[in-house]
Amino acid sequence: SQDLMQDSSLVFMNSDPLNDFPKMTSSRVIDIGGITVHAGHSDLDQYWSSLLNLRNRTIFISFGTETIRATAGKFPNVTFIWKYEV
Repeated sequence: SQDLMQDSSLVFMNSDPLNDFPKMTSSRVIDIGGITVHAGHSDLDQYWSSLLNLRNRTIFISFGTETIRATAGKFPNVTFIWKYEV
């Protein structure tokens, strides 16, 4: 496979750089992550739909610190969804 890489002008990788681990790469490597994701989806239920329509923007946070509260307070026109474990 290394010989194949050396002889190729471009290499397409099925990886998503936003969700993948950091790695060394080359300008010849093109990430095309998500090509296997199905396009179909179902509508949101009433609870989530109304929550997401409260403001023009929504941010989902899946971790927690006191800094997040202070930061969220600076954006009154944004709905923050903060996931936490009890």
